Amino acid sequence: MERLTKSKESALLEAERILRSALERALIVEEVQNHNFELRRQIEICQDENKFLEKINRQKVLEIEKLSQSIVELEEAILAGGTAANAVRDYRRQISQLNASVLFSFLYFILTFVLKENHMIFSSLPG
Repeated sequence: MERLTKSKESALLEAERILRSALERALIVEEVQNHNFELRRQIEICQDENKFLEKINRQKVLEIEKLSQSIVELEEAILAGGTAANAVRDYRRQISQLNASVLFSFLYFILTFVLKENHMIFSSLPG
């Protein structure tokens, strides 16, 4: 009888250990799921920001195209009037600077986005 009682106690202790382990794993799973949800939400925010920045970039490209057309028209007017080409060089320089500025801004955003994604991925790893 005593051996049966010890066997039952041992089985109960083992069952308690298994249950505790299962609960711990369930908590870890829930924590990971919550973290994954938060990461998905952050990705959605970044994607929205990316869409916004892409829209701005398209607008800037259109502005550049309009300025380029204006430059062409100015060049023609200046050349037709026999005026010095200094104004044309100034506009070209401004366009180049604007192109560089837009390109830098876009590359900066992409780099920032990639770094955020990598940070979120690496910071989410256990350990």
